[in-house]
Amino acid sequence: MRSAAKPKKKSESALVLEQHMRELGMRFYAEWLFCADRKWKADYYTLTPGDSRIALIEIHGSVYSAGRHTRGKGFENDREKMNMAQALGYFVFEFSTGQVNTGRAKEFLAKYWLKRG
Repeated sequence: MRSAAKPKKKSESALVLEQHMRELGMRFYAEWLFCADRKWKADYYTLTPGDSRIALIEIHGSVYSAGRHTRGKGFENDREKMNMAQALGYFVFEFSTGQVNTGRAKEFLAKYWLKRG
């Protein structure tokens, strides 16, 4: 289920993660509509080599500055969204912008996602 809507402007960390995924040889799609009923999108949709497993990747920004992802209602909404993704059969990976920008997200994906494909 892909969204035909115009993509939003990408953050610096999104551009970094995309570069890292390309370096790892990952196929990915941005702004993936995974739950049409709720109009929920994941930041990224990706497959393992051989297309045996499907994952959604979310980047959470402003984790140290009381951003939406760390305040009560936003945090609860994110849990509902990610729980639904898992209930629909997706693997879900969530990274902070710091993890993306320092390369820790890339290392995780290389070690635990791509090796299991």
